Amino acid sequence: MLKPMLPTLIFEAPTGENWVYEIKYDGFRAMLHWEKDRIQLISRNGNLLNEQFPEIIKQCEDLLDEMIPYLPLILDGELCILESPYKASFEKIQQRGRLRSTDKIKQASASTPAHYLVLYSHIWVKIYISDEESYKTLYL
Repeated sequence: MLKPMLPTLIFEAPTGENWVYEIKYDGFRAMLHWEKDRIQLISRNGNLLNEQFPEIIKQCEDLLDEMIPYLPLILDGELCILESPYKASFEKIQQRGRLRSTDKIKQASASTPAHYLVLYSHIWVKIYISDEESYKTLYL
C-alpha cells in the first residue's frame, strides 16, 4: 500500500531547484484512490474515511465525467476544514473525524464541509507493465 509523503520540520529552508515546498495545513493526511468504479479516501494509517467525509466522495462522483481520461490515479492530500484559504482548523477536523452518527456526519458535511487539498508536488498514476501493477510518481 502506498503511504502519503509526510512533511519534515526544518528551521532553515534548503536551496536549489530540486526542492518543492508546500503550505502546511492542519488536517488529516489522506490518499485518494480514484478509479472509474471506486473511490477510496484512506488515512495515513490505512483506515477508510469515505463514511466520515461523504462530501469529498460526492465531489469526486460529480467530477467523474471530467476525470475519466485520467483514471485510475492516486492523490496525496490533506483533509481540512478551512477557516481561510491559508488556514485550516485542526480542532474542527478532529471533531469531525470523531463523528460516527450518519445524521451528524451529514449535518456537519453540509454546515462545515471538509476540503481535500491535493498536494500539487506529486501524484501517483497507476500504470500497467507486463500485466503487473506499478506506480509512477509524477512531480508537477
